[in-house]
Amino acid sequence: LYDAAYFMGSVQIRNMATLGGNVANASPAADTPPALASLETIVVAASPEGERRCSIEEIILNSGKSALGCDEFIKCFEIPISKNRVSAFKKIGSRSEMSIARLNMAISAEYDKSHFASVRLYIGTLGHPAQGCAHSEAAIEKGGESCLDMLKKALADFTEEKIPGRATLPYKRSAIQALGEDTFSLLESRAKGGYAI
Repeated sequence: LYDAAYFMGSVQIRNMATLGGNVANASPAADTPPALASLETIVVAASPEGERRCSIEEIILNSGKSALGCDEFIKCFEIPISKNRVSAFKKIGSRSEMSIARLNMAISAEYDKSHFASVRLYIGTLGHPAQGCAHSEAAIEKGGESCLDMLKKALADFTEEKIPGRATLPYKRSAIQALGEDTFSLLESRAKGGYAI
């Protein structure tokens, strides 16, 4: 989540923006929804009738549309803490800051003795702010020498499924594999005690 917030917009925008606004706006290029979803974040929405709790996936219906009622606002987020969980976020844009993401990705996982488990991988910008990719998660959990190749193939297949026929498909199919490799590399580094961004 730190990664996503750090690279979102300019310093001036970050000083004015809120996580709630980024989620409620439901832009497919928003940076924080994939990070929040990967961390199993619960959204607490409030209205005159009371409060309700839902996941990021439940609050964001599709590109540009949230499940918030006209009398609701996002009161807070609840992010469960796990001692063995590591996470990473990366994006591709024309610049690292102040640019709308062309692709973004967040991964979180539990790490124990060189093995990843309970992997949650979410992708933004493929027509939706935060979509989970189960085959990519399974590739990371399986591990081994073929892990990275399986991850890249799963991401390429996922891209073809989500934006078939789009003019940007060849670019995004290639770019998402590089993004997956970079994000997974950062996750591995942090799992082994590194703190690079």
